Amino acid sequence: MVPLNENLGIFVHVYGIEERIALYVPKASNLVVGDSVTVYIHPEDIILYDEKMNRLLARIPLSENRFDVTLSNEGKDVLLLGKSHKLPTSLGSNGPAQIKILPTNIQMAKKHAKSGLSLKALILDADPLGDETVIYCKLKGYTEYFTAVVNREFDMHLNPQAVLFIPYENIVKAA
Repeated sequence: MVPLNENLGIFVHVYGIEERIALYVPKASNLVVGDSVTVYIHPEDIILYDEKMNRLLARIPLSENRFDVTLSNEGKDVLLLGKSHKLPTSLGSNGPAQIKILPTNIQMAKKHAKSGLSLKALILDADPLGDETVIYCKLKGYTEYFTAVVNREFDMHLNPQAVLFIPYENIVKAA
């Protein structure tokens, strides 16, 4: 036990785990070395990792990614978030509808595609999960958060005019 202002830092052994974990409890708790304690951890505060230290579950649930839309032109044109989009295949008959975009069907691109749904998103947060990353986004006109599951590896394209050249003789070597 370690006194810390109005709290005590205690180190506890959890059955099944080799390392001890540290907890902070009020000094007035009257705990002594050897006491058994029951600890509650809210499920949202638990992060599970595999043996390679890849997170197994996202911190925030994936959203439904459901949108109210209006279809026209035999379902080949869709009005989504105030913008009209042309689709390569028909979604159905004309009129109001709802679409769901699966988080795993999102592709990140710098430029909009010539056909299909292209949406501009502001990334709010991300959860790395092994080879993939869950990204949480805000879309203009959509009140819910939007989620996408994307590959963590991506191609980088550099503008040659934006690359700073430093002559070798100007590089300071660390001793």
